[in-house]
Amino acid sequence: QEVLGLERVGVGDNFFRIGGDSISAIRLSHQMNKILGSNIQLTDIFKMKTIGSILESITVIKAEEGTEWEI
Repeated sequence: QEVLGLERVGVGDNFFRIGGDSISAIRLSHQMNKILGSNIQLTDIFKMKTIGSILESITVIKAEEGTEWEI
């Protein structure tokens, strides 16, 4: 929401269909990495396109590492 300047963004919304572009994707990956302590790459956002898909991926990686995290 903050990156795109929108009032509401759902976890299933396609980032690029709701106004995201390459510059905002860079900002999104930086924000997510900072807040979640993750390592989301720009290519991950282009590939997964939704916040839900990205969070699911982080959850799987954290589980494999044996680490916990909270949003």
